[in-house]
Amino acid sequence: MYERVQAGENTYYIDCPSKIGICGFGEGECFLVDSGNDASAAKKALQAVEELGWKLRFVINTHYHADHTGGSALLQNRTGCKIYMEDPVAFLTHPELNAALLYGGKPPEFLKGKFFLARGCKVEDISAATLPEGVQWLSLPGHAMRMIAVRSADKVWFLGDSLTGKRTLEKYGVTYLYDVRQSLESVEKVRNLEGNLFVPAHPRAVEDVRELCEINRESILQIAERIWELLAQPKPLDQLLREVFLSYGMEMNLSQQALIGATVRSYLTYLEGEGRIVPEIVENCLVWKQNR
Repeated sequence: MYERVQAGENTYYIDCPSKIGICGFGEGECFLVDSGNDASAAKKALQAVEELGWKLRFVINTHYHADHTGGSALLQNRTGCKIYMEDPVAFLTHPELNAALLYGGKPPEFLKGKFFLARGCKVEDISAATLPEGVQWLSLPGHAMRMIAVRSADKVWFLGDSLTGKRTLEKYGVTYLYDVRQSLESVEKVRNLEGNLFVPAHPRAVEDVRELCEINRESILQIAERIWELLAQPKPLDQLLREVFLSYGMEMNLSQQALIGATVRSYLTYLEGEGRIVPEIVENCLVWKQNR
């Protein structure tokens, strides 16, 4: 854990729960892709940068979730580096917004741990940044409202959370998505990318990403179909959520209720957009049902 892995001539990543990319450029300079889940992870990334003899100039966060941005504040405070994101929408300036998005209001205490809330820092829009030669980024929304992939000059793609690993999908069944349709579109974008190596944040790095893309596409469509089937009889969200957990053999806790609850809502929006389900108020209760 926290091993530095070489991915290209001047490209490395820290193999940790949320991988951190290290990309060298110019005369001994570098930038990071994501900053780890907390200050401890950021310190290890900074140590790796120092061992390479490089100076950290900026960080590109693939998206605003705390397991990818948790070390940004420490890195900025210690080095003065800039922090870039796509259209930051204040998620790092006001980190509580991430938990509020899940909860639908001011979040309760169980959504205020480091998994949901990163320390705030100053963030700039990557669209206004001047990046080193050969470095590119690509918008990949879906898992989050805003998310990007970043390509180093060595043609190594850091994919953020655009893809989930096969073992994770087999273990949990349903994983968090903000926008199902955009997730499917982003999977297809990744499938068509050209590069020497593809580094998702959580699954292992691969040279050929197409198989993992297909696994993710099939999983998303299968979950949508399962939810549609569960709505053969009209159901309120809480009952549907319980049946989703039972259907996939998952055990609910407070965090999972928030994450998977938000995800099921996103699937309902997707299915409604496809014309397959409709909402209805029955005895002062919102229910969803198949559109027959």
